[in-house]
Amino acid sequence: MTKEERQRDKDLKKEAKDRTEKETENFVHVVRGMPWERRIVKVRKGGGVVAQTHPG
Repeated sequence: MTKEERQRDKDLKKEAKDRTEKETENFVHVVRGMPWERRIVKVRKGGGVVAQTHPG
């Protein structure tokens, strides 16, 4: 991964963590995808993708 990709990944992970802390439901926001098309997805705590919340 390039420096830009690593920085973007860090930013996305921070945003996903912030979104997870704001929600009180049974969902977690995680960063998924290949390094050049990372995105934040909303996942049930038990597993399974519910919705893509930030298309890469």
